[in-house]
Amino acid sequence: MVILSNYHSDGSLMTAHFDPLRGMNLTSLRLKNQEILDQSTRSLFQQRNAGLGALIGPHFHHRSLDKIPKNFPQELFPHLLYQNKDQGEPFSHGIARYVPWKYEASSTQIKAWLNGSDLYQGLALKTFEGFNFSLHLDAILLHDGLLLDYSIDADLPCVIGFHYYYPSTPDSFVEGLVKPFCRDKNGWGGIKSSWFDQKNSKLHFSLDQEADFGFMPLHEQNSSSNLISLKTNKHHLLISYTSSNEEETSWQLYHPKEATYVCLEPLSALDPFKPVLKRNRLQMKISYY
Repeated sequence: MVILSNYHSDGSLMTAHFDPLRGMNLTSLRLKNQEILDQSTRSLFQQRNAGLGALIGPHFHHRSLDKIPKNFPQELFPHLLYQNKDQGEPFSHGIARYVPWKYEASSTQIKAWLNGSDLYQGLALKTFEGFNFSLHLDAILLHDGLLLDYSIDADLPCVIGFHYYYPSTPDSFVEGLVKPFCRDKNGWGGIKSSWFDQKNSKLHFSLDQEADFGFMPLHEQNSSSNLISLKTNKHHLLISYTSSNEEETSWQLYHPKEATYVCLEPLSALDPFKPVLKRNRLQMKISYY
């Protein structure tokens, strides 16, 4: 475990815990004396390196069956022993979260990298992903939050993103400036009027309902970043992010029915199931108010 620490501008201690041996998962983030990640999802981390602060890449969620390599021993990955055999996809959201990363660290910063040529149990990682890739992640604990810089260069179109699990309650809500479109399992369509203030292009999504939707960000005036807000009865979490290609950028809102968490996932693709770019970069900052 790598633990970064720094002091907030108000004098409070901040810490960020990363596990480079298990997918570079951010397992804890404390800002202004508050835990920012839903620790009840630690069981998902223990089972399959998901939950808490998991990464996405080099693919999103589940691939089509024809794109999934099968020429490796399943016993190399313990989570596959408990996975539904009918699921098909052995590495939901990409191989990056299932294997050790290489890294260098100081008290406030970690630099990490993962390549398709790296070996896991004697096999190159590109064996599991189906193509070669190079991933880099820099994380810096600043005086007002955590800054993450995530990039990829791959042989085929790919996706990177942040799949962090933030605590939420039924009276919490998500806000952000978005274009008037929404992606569900059937593709892109219009946003429900009950979620969207069309005059101000503002999404207001109450977390007393389930969600698995994609949105197209819209820059705030005089801002170079895309902003997503999570407001609960205890705090206000602000996620700001930028991409090296704004035309191929979206974010996913994921909140299962009655879940104690919500995932707000900046992505490097407009349609993460059909990426078009082989190279991209995402920067995300998490701040707490």
